[in-house]
Amino acid sequence: MAGTDIDRVLEAAALLDIAEVQLFRQAYRRWFGRHIDEVRLDRLFCAYMFVGAVPYWVRDYSRQVLEQAARHRLDPVKFGVVPRLVRRSALGLCMLLGPFAVLAVLVWLADWALRALPGAPSCLFPPCY
Repeated sequence: MAGTDIDRVLEAAALLDIAEVQLFRQAYRRWFGRHIDEVRLDRLFCAYMFVGAVPYWVRDYSRQVLEQAARHRLDPVKFGVVPRLVRRSALGLCMLLGPFAVLAVLVWLADWALRALPGAPSCLFPPCY
């Protein structure tokens, strides 16, 4: 578990699959028993980002996460992290298949337009014999 405080924060956030700022929120809630106000969080997180200042309660929270992970007993729920549900949506399928559908329509329109023109070639796509 060697490394700087920043390395420990980064590793703990990765193990919990949360952003570093969320790790700060969770650590504050665990240490003080209440939510941190956003102005204070912004000030503390900016000091962490630009100067590398890690508050003692974040250091302790990160240490506990890393110790549990080293023992293969890390349960994110015990650290206040609710697992994200992966939702399959139609949007992802549309984003995947949409460009292919648009391309197919464009090819069809090009074929239709060229066939409608007088004197258009009888074969548009290779192989043309």
